[in-house]
Amino acid sequence: MIMNGPQPSAYEFGEFRIEAGKRLLLRDGAPVPLTPKAFDTLLHLVQNRQRIVEKDELMQVIWPDTTVEENNLNQNISTLRRVLGESRGENRYIATIPGKGYRFIADVDGRGSLPAAVHALPERVTLAVLPFENLSSDPEREYLADGLTEETIAALGQIDPDHLGVIGRTSVMAYRKTKKTIGEIGSDLGATYLIESTLRTEGGRFRVTSKLIRVEDQVQVWSASYDSEPTGILNFQRELSAVIAEQIRLRLSPERLSALARRQTRNAEAYDLYLRGRHYWYQLTPPTTKRAVEYFSRATQLDPEYALALSGLADCYSGSPINGDAPPLAMWPLAREATARAVAAEPNLAEVQTSLGFVRFWFDWDWRGAEAAYRKAIDLDPNYPMAHRMLGIVLAHMGRYAEARPEMNRASRPISSEFPILK
Repeated sequence: MIMNGPQPSAYEFGEFRIEAGKRLLLRDGAPVPLTPKAFDTLLHLVQNRQRIVEKDELMQVIWPDTTVEENNLNQNISTLRRVLGESRGENRYIATIPGKGYRFIADVDGRGSLPAAVHALPERVTLAVLPFENLSSDPEREYLADGLTEETIAALGQIDPDHLGVIGRTSVMAYRKTKKTIGEIGSDLGATYLIESTLRTEGGRFRVTSKLIRVEDQVQVWSASYDSEPTGILNFQRELSAVIAEQIRLRLSPERLSALARRQTRNAEAYDLYLRGRHYWYQLTPPTTKRAVEYFSRATQLDPEYALALSGLADCYSGSPINGDAPPLAMWPLAREATARAVAAEPNLAEVQTSLGFVRFWFDWDWRGAEAAYRKAIDLDPNYPMAHRMLGIVLAHMGRYAEARPEMNRASRPISSEFPILK
């Protein structure tokens, strides 16, 4: 960032206060939800308020390692104007300098950070992502609601496993369309916070509304709405994960951010096909597994290096003999090829390493190789229960029961995303 001299840890303007270290925007003491990129945009403008900040500079600062279109910056500015209460054509805080960029024009009081009244948090927070509710008239959108639920769980599970546990997919799906109260659900799951979300689709646009609710007193900590074209859904989980982390006083390390960025394709149609594939794969019947293979295959045709879709394809092939859908000899070469492509595309995903472990264990009988793959999966995502479960099975097959037992116990806990076979 281009700044003059040491910077204060807090800034006040109007009814707003920025806590830079905590990455919080407050209005009259209450947190205001902002995506991480929107917060970074505001902070950079405030810290460089003595001058015009050109658009190119903002884009380089906010997206340092990514090539993005100017529209991404425009959306951030539009979000900030709305949050700060500026009406159309009004420039109380952010002035547009035609042909150049933007300047923060409000009077700002920079000062040291003051103690804030923050609700005490336990050392470890347990979060449950309730099933996204499909409010669209089209029931076909259920796959998208399910996919967003699953991917949000998976993304949140990688934020900070030492301090943030995420209830697994199988456990939360039991609360689809439930009539239980927040307190009852939280008590059932042992969750500190719940996320409630709705999905609406109108034409080609999506609106996702999410709320973070503290179970202890059912207080809504924050809520936010996301309006986007289909391509915007690709970034939704990463933004939502980062916002939630900030709200519960956690931070994403660069390594964790990199892991989240690697999870998904940049092709919106391929992503949609992947979500459809997961939807059918979880039903575990021969016809739905066949449909899942079709969708995963089409996703990989659009993006040949889409590691998660290749991993899904490998899991369908590996799981088919176990579920009685197909003979092993017919599936072995298909599973091996899909797994090899997934590993070549992105080896540093827990799902990919778990797929590799399946092939080594079920088809190759390479138990030590399978153990290595599952251990690497756990290193990549300590919250991924299927890796723990399969590691426990491999260790038991090798007679290492004392080592297998804690892995199986870990797998039985409802933390992070879960895999459908071998329940």
